[in-house]
Amino acid sequence: MSTIDTSLNSSATVTLKDIWVRLIRKREVSEEESMRVLRASTVIWGLAGTAFALIITGNAKNILDSWWTLSGVFAGGMLGLFLLGIIVRKAGNLAGVTATIVGIIAILYLSAGWIPDELKLPLHSNLTIVVGTLTIFLVGALLSKFIPLRK
Repeated sequence: MSTIDTSLNSSATVTLKDIWVRLIRKREVSEEESMRVLRASTVIWGLAGTAFALIITGNAKNILDSWWTLSGVFAGGMLGLFLLGIIVRKAGNLAGVTATIVGIIAILYLSAGWIPDELKLPLHSNLTIVVGTLTIFLVGALLSKFIPLRK
């Protein structure tokens, strides 16, 4: 329970501060408005996480399979973006966001239970972490060669 509520709280705070205040309102918000946004985004993130968990664990044989799938989705994405930022000095926001979107698509493709077996790659599900990390890093590194870094 503590892991879930911490994640929901962090996601709601990021939604409030980085999306609502910076991009939507572009000004300071009142205490009441902040609480409304925090509560609504907590419910939205909770429902999205529950739906994602139901989709991704649809054909899992045991809890360990589900754990490796979920850790591949999240850890692979974060590690790939981290490595891109540390190693590729010329990688900008556009390259990072585009690489992350492509990486998420690759990770979902490898981990989605609703894709027929004939269309899946013949990889073990534990390699989702590796494929996600490499996809984000390599796509971001390639894009950083063509997209100039804004100063």
